[in-house]
Order: sequence, then C-alpha cells, then structure tokens
Amino acid sequence: MGIAPAGPASSNLITIPNPVAGANWQYIVPANTSLEIISIYFSITCDANAGNRYLMVTFDDGGVQFHESVQLQKVVASASQFAIFGAGLTTIAASPITRSTAALPIGLLLQPTWRINSSVFDKQAGDQLSGIRILTRRYVS
Repeated sequence: MGIAPAGPASSNLITIPNPVAGANWQYIVPANTSLEIISIYFSITCDANAGNRYLMVTFDDGGVQFHESVQLQKVVASASQFAIFGAGLTTIAASPITRSTAALPIGLLLQPTWRINSSVFDKQAGDQLSGIRILTRRYVS
C-alpha cells in the first residue's frame, strides 16, 4: 500500500549528481516517502557525433514503466539545451532553441522505490547531462 498524502507537504528540491558522459541519471523514491513531482530540470551538452537527440523523462515502479514525457525539440550535434519538464506545462520548443518544455502529469504521487529516469533518444558516448534538479512536494509517513 502506498503512502497517501496526510497533513501538509513540504517543498523539496532534489539535486541529482551529474552522470558520467554518455549515461542517463536515475532517482529512486526513498522509503517512507511519497513525492508529487512539480518539475524536473536538466541540461544536455552534445558531443560532435551526428544525430538528433530527444530528451525524455520516464517513471516506473521498479519494473514496469508507466509514464514517459518527451521533449519535441531535437538537440543536434555540438549543441546544448536546457530541458524543463513540469506538471501541467504545454509541450513546446522555446525560442531561441536553447530550452524546451514538456508536460508531466498533474498530481502523480510516486511511492517508495518508484523511479524517475532520464532517457536520451540517439544518445552519443560524449553527451553530458548536468544541472539535474527535481522539485517535489514531499510526504513522509
């Protein structure tokens, strides 16, 4: 059984360490905690290898993926882009094309051991994800 929101929640900014180049990041919800995701921010700096990268955030329960949010703005070789995923945002590409947004579900309450994962379509070995921040409402049992 999951943790239901009880009483006031606290705002919580989670900072994820930068993964090594070419790798994705992951966050696992701690025990005795539920998280409502408000927004997720991170940037990518692409290496010079050809390819169009698309940034995604996925959610799973430790085994089964149940949601995926995708940035529609491609990121090309040798470019950098800032990704903003937010509850209720419209999925758009901003101008200049150095940032874009994608929607997250409103009110999604992640349970202990559930995971938030980055995923980059056509990721290259030298691509670097950085500046990873997850803003949440945190409920503790």
